[in-house]
Parts: sequence; C-alpha cells; structure tokens
Amino acid sequence: MQLTNSHCAAFFPKADAAVLLSRHAAPALAERPTATAPILDPEHAQLPLDTLSEEALESVYPEKDNDWAPAPIPSQTQCPSECNASQYLFPALARNERLRLTMVFYYTRGALGDEELMSRLQEKVLIAHETVGWDFAIAGLLNHNTYTRMVTVNLPLAVLPRRESTCAHTINQSPGVG
Repeated sequence: MQLTNSHCAAFFPKADAAVLLSRHAAPALAERPTATAPILDPEHAQLPLDTLSEEALESVYPEKDNDWAPAPIPSQTQCPSECNASQYLFPALARNERLRLTMVFYYTRGALGDEELMSRLQEKVLIAHETVGWDFAIAGLLNHNTYTRMVTVNLPLAVLPRRESTCAHTINQSPGVG
C-alpha cells in the first residue's frame, strides 16, 4: 500500500494475466455524479435511519419451526406501524451495521478510481443483465448515508440518499399480483 496524504491507499489486487482483461470500458471518472440526487422522498430524506428493533424483526420475519419451510407472510396487522403505514420500505440499521459499514468503507475507498476494477464490475453487471433479462442491473456501494451506483445497465450513475437505494423502493405485493 502506498501512502497518500498520510493515509494508506486502498489495496486492490491486480492480475497480470492478459486473459483476465475486461472487454468493457469502465464509466469515466468525469461522468460520475458528485452530488447526492435525485431525492424522491424529501419528507424523510433528512431523517436518520432507525435501529432495527427485535420486536420489528420478529414481527416482519416470524420464527419458523423448519428451516426449509417457506417463509410465512405476516398479515398487515402483525407488521409494525412503520412498515404498514405505506408500501415504501424504510431501511433500518441492523445489529453491528455501523461497524460493518465502516469496514466496507475502509476496504473500498478509492474503488471508483480503479479503472480495472470498474471495467470488471461493468462486465459482471452486463452478464447479470443478459442472464436474468431484467430491465436494468446495478452494482453499488452502500455506506452510512448514501448508496453509490458504481456501474449500471440502463440506469444513470448516481449517488443517492440511503433511503433512496434501489432495494428501499421494493414494493410489497401479495403473491400472484403483478
């Protein structure tokens, strides 16, 4: 690791084999957004994430007797008020998540500037997009406050508030609807 401004630079192992070179160009560093946007939910954007309580965890993810049994779907009355107020899922900080996110930041800082890593991620996202057949594919990093779309297919690159991350916009639907 090299020292940069009295900080250790992030370490990304490099493969020397020409076989491993990616055919896909990484998104240019100049094209990357620096501002946090778009904010689709301005009412809640400045609110900190709640800690996931054991009661909420048990009500949303009820215990099962058999690990291989299908997950039970809780009724609306079983869900905590913050879950059933609307169909917008608010993320919550799980146990030890601050430590995990700090470690992720430590090991991934500088990742956006690593052209080889970004081109390989772009290739993986393209493969996932082609394989699954969804409208878009994303690889990103989640930190304490933001979600950064590192590489995408059919979506713009963005730095989003954590509440605006793609998974936070999952819509709950009854089975068979859609």
